This record gives sequence, C-alpha cells and structure tokens, in this order.
Amino acid sequence: MKWTAGRRTLLPALMVMMIPSGIVIAMSFSPAFAASFEGVVHFKSNYWGEESEFDYYSKGNKARMETNRSRHGRAAVIMDLDARKVSMLLLSWRLAMVMNMEEASRLASVRPVGSLVKTGKTRTILGYHTDQFIHTGQEEETEIWGTTGLGVFIGLHTRASGFGRAGDSPEWVRALRDQKIFPLVVIRMNNGKAQARMDVTDIRNEVLSEELFVVPRRYLTYDKFDPNNKMPGMPGTVWIK
Repeated sequence: MKWTAGRRTLLPALMVMMIPSGIVIAMSFSPAFAASFEGVVHFKSNYWGEESEFDYYSKGNKARMETNRSRHGRAAVIMDLDARKVSMLLLSWRLAMVMNMEEASRLASVRPVGSLVKTGKTRTILGYHTDQFIHTGQEEETEIWGTTGLGVFIGLHTRASGFGRAGDSPEWVRALRDQKIFPLVVIRMNNGKAQARMDVTDIRNEVLSEELFVVPRRYLTYDKFDPNNKMPGMPGTVWIK
C-alpha cells in the first residue's frame, strides 16, 4: 500500500507510536464506572535514566493522556467509554485515528494480570492516603503506592511512560483497575533493582472542557478499518482514509 504525501505519510508512524500504548486496558471496563475525580494528574517517569513527563486528564467516563515524548511532536490518546471509542492524535500534525474498542482490542496483546498484594504499609502523597501494593507478574515485580480517591486509572501510554512493552497492556495497570486503585508512585523492579519509576507530581481538581475528549474538526481523521492491509512488524491491520 502506498501512502500519499503530506500528513498521510505520518499514519504508519502514528500506528507504531499509538497502537503499542496499552489502550487495551480500557476494553473490559463497564461504560458506567464513572470516575469520581475530574481534573489533571501530572506524571514524571524515569526509565533506565531516560526521563519523560505526561498529563492524564479524567472526566466521568472519559480519559486523555498527552505527552511530548514523540519525535513527531505532541501526541495524545483519548478513551471514551460511553462511545466505546479510542482516538489517537498527533497534535502537531492535526492527524488522528479513531477506532472502536472492539477493533482496538484486536491490535493489542493481553497478558495475565498476575498477583496484587496489599502490604499494609501506608503513606500520604500530595494529600491523598495511599496503600503500598506489590504486583508480581510473569517477568517482573512492581511496587505501587495507590489511592482510591482519584477514581479508576483507565489506561497508560506505555511508550510515553517507559512502562510496558510495545503492544502490551501492563499487568499491574489492569490489576489496579480491578480494585479501582489509582497509582501515585510505581517502581518496576528487575532482579532486585529499580528499572523504571513513575511518580505523580501534581494533582489539580478542575472542571475540564469536553473538547479535550473529542477529535477537533480540523484534524485529518482516519476511521476506516481495512483488515486486508498490514504493516510490516504490526500484529494487525492498517487504517486508510
């Protein structure tokens, strides 16, 4: 399949960046989970010395994750559980891809949830009571400090945060989701050493505009699903205009 010039040439890049983003996390949510928190949570992460930051917006049954950690500029993932839609945006290029969650689930791999154990230790982080959890997965152990005061953590862009492998939904995220726990500190261990760390550094309760959770009209949007076209190295399919 040939790609035309201009913004359409970035579509393969959008696929590579966004499909491996853990978007499958949202697939099994009930549309009525209704997050109790509305506002913005700012994260900082460090993965083997590489630092990045991203914002997580939450409003009702919608969530948006936005990052600058992209060679193509700002990028965002929007999940709307009422509409059962996942939207992936390259903001600098006004380019978007929209799919329903059933289609998205076929493009992301799902791994076992693993075990999540509450240790009994507690601490206060940014004014929120948090409990310590240890998650043991197939290949790694993760220390988590989480709260029930921020609603459900819908999803995580694994490439932006440094957590999770391409195409994977991190096991610990889905384990937290099942217990309605929002992570404020996450430390991924490998052979007893910290491999990656993610911290919430700011929490702002504020009324968010609905415009944050929809694709702007001016964007070039791809929303046609063609199961017969495949990209090299991708597990599923390509989107066409």
